[in-house]
Amino acid sequence: MGYFFYFLKEEINNIETSELFDAKEEIHNIETSELFDAKEEIHNIDTSELFDAKEEIHNIETSELFDAKEEINNIETSELFDAKEEINNIETSELFDAKEEINNIETSELFDAKEEIHNIETSELFDAKEEINNIETSELFDAKEEINNIETSELFDAKEEINNIETSELFDAKEKINNIETSELFDAKEEINNIETSELFNAKEENKINGIHCFLNGNQSTFYT
Repeated sequence: MGYFFYFLKEEINNIETSELFDAKEEIHNIETSELFDAKEEIHNIDTSELFDAKEEIHNIETSELFDAKEEINNIETSELFDAKEEINNIETSELFDAKEEINNIETSELFDAKEEIHNIETSELFDAKEEINNIETSELFDAKEEINNIETSELFDAKEEINNIETSELFDAKEKINNIETSELFDAKEEINNIETSELFNAKEENKINGIHCFLNGNQSTFYT
């Protein structure tokens, strides 16, 4: 695009230079011819008329040169404006298309990136929840297992202690009962023995007394019998 603009300016400069050169050449020829004629005629004219003639020639040259330059400037300005306008339109159109394409690419890439991030976040969130659930389940199982073990141990210890207390109390009760029974049995046996001994002694005494009575009554045979 820069080369096209440079080429356009170069062409305009060539037109300007050529037309300016032609105008100057024509003016120069007119000036030279008129000046030559004037000079020929001025030989007989005074300095004042020569000055007027030069002033007039200078005015003609300046006016024609100005008109030529003005025309060239107008052509150059118009062509340059059209060229710039066309370049701007092309650049604007290309810039718009480029921006549109970039926006479409960026929008597509942004959507894909967001979709990928969302998928990664969803996957990581699922994995994290799964891991937390596994940890919580494992810890809950371990906690329940530990509680069960503690409860089982405490229940066993409590039952063992109760059994020991019951066994001890039962043993003491049996021991006390045995002691009471032994004491009562001993007392009963002692009393029976005392009664039997007393009754036996009394029977023997009575028998002895009966024997004496028999002897005293003269019933010796009965006595000896």
